[in-house]
Amino acid sequence: MASVRLFQAVAVGIALAAGACSPGSTTAGSRPDSTLAAALDVVPELADANALFTDWDALGHKDSGAFAAALLRDDDALRRDLGIRSIDADWELDLWQPGTATTAILHYAEADLAALPGKLTGLGYHADGAVYTGTMDQRHMWTIPARTIGVDLDRRLLVAGPDATTVRSVLAAPPHPLGRLDALKPLLSAVAARPVLTAAMSVGSAACRKLDRLVSKGRATPEQMQAVRGLFSGPFTAPQAQLIAVTSATTAYAGMTFADERAAAANREGRAAAVRTVGGLAGDPDGIQVTGSSVSGRVLGFDLKAQDSQTFRKRVTAGTLGVDVCL
Repeated sequence: MASVRLFQAVAVGIALAAGACSPGSTTAGSRPDSTLAAALDVVPELADANALFTDWDALGHKDSGAFAAALLRDDDALRRDLGIRSIDADWELDLWQPGTATTAILHYAEADLAALPGKLTGLGYHADGAVYTGTMDQRHMWTIPARTIGVDLDRRLLVAGPDATTVRSVLAAPPHPLGRLDALKPLLSAVAARPVLTAAMSVGSAACRKLDRLVSKGRATPEQMQAVRGLFSGPFTAPQAQLIAVTSATTAYAGMTFADERAAAANREGRAAAVRTVGGLAGDPDGIQVTGSSVSGRVLGFDLKAQDSQTFRKRVTAGTLGVDVCL
């Protein structure tokens, strides 16, 4: 009973901070498919990076718990001004590093992108090769997240973000894609046979959700932090990379890579229990259940079941999934 009272006291007194964050493969430079691995082959290898993925085709071009949806709220304006919508893409990958804004990469198999350069210059964007740079215009709200736009007609890609260097790096067909990163490859192999609808992944330091940042946005007292840490048991080694891949409205796979199999196995029990613990601190202890776990080499994996179709998006957005917490 004492542990229950402690849990309740901490859950009431401490608020978790929101916003902790977002098939096969193809060779770099080839036409990307609507798959997670192929989408990651389009972007360059980055240290300490976060990425969100949505297979809009698999979701029926509906916002059904999609993680990657950077331009979705501006779709009506995009259709009016540019003749396209983000939700009509085959897939979307939203990419950022800590402290930087998001770059959205969208692949269109059917939409005609040939008219985009003319439409962009007509709206005041300045062309420099395949890159178009404009200014934020409140009459066209989509220009705020898409101040720089790259168009690759051959690969049928639209790349939108605030930073021209990042946009160019995607258009350049990187020789070392993010999807070939040593820490990510075994995670992509783990979900290769699963139908990935939407996914979130992080590499490097971004793969670790620091507990002190989740609790009261880092403003908890030492006494409060000690009480919260007492709710967790077992080692919580920082992973090299982590991935959550949603495979149906209420099922997902969450995997992490560690230095070796021993570290992966040591983290298994504690991280499985952390799903309910972190959920409880967020006021949703039963929102996600662990239905299975495995250790394969240096990969620790969990099968998860959610209470409803919006739970995974809510928990990933808030950084309260649980399995990826670091003490």
